[in-house]
Amino acid sequence: MSQMWAPLDYPANHVFAVVNPQQLSALVPALIEARFAPIGILAGEAGLRRLRQTAGGSGIGGLLRRIQMSVGRDLDYVAQAQEALEQGRALVDVEVEGDAAKDRARDVFLQHGGQRIDYFSSWTIETLR
Repeated sequence: MSQMWAPLDYPANHVFAVVNPQQLSALVPALIEARFAPIGILAGEAGLRRLRQTAGGSGIGGLLRRIQMSVGRDLDYVAQAQEALEQGRALVDVEVEGDAAKDRARDVFLQHGGQRIDYFSSWTIETLR
């Protein structure tokens, strides 16, 4: 049975990282200990389907969404995230409030093998590592 996923909302005030799935068993408890919850994880075929839906889907609605995303780096980021998932990696995100939390999230991701660590503000995408 096919399941339709709603597109992901714009992740304002979130830090994202690409990690190897083997790191998740240590990363998730470390994020919780650092006071980050909930924790979002996209992985495997289901993660790819959700990400593809976010990248616009099909039809005129999908086209309009892709045009909107292409104005900034959003579409490029989705393509990089899709590539990481196709390579068998996972995309993990946490919500942050303020610079101290953003830095703390980055540090936890780095300690557990995080790569392509980015912060999404309301208007920009900032590369943290």
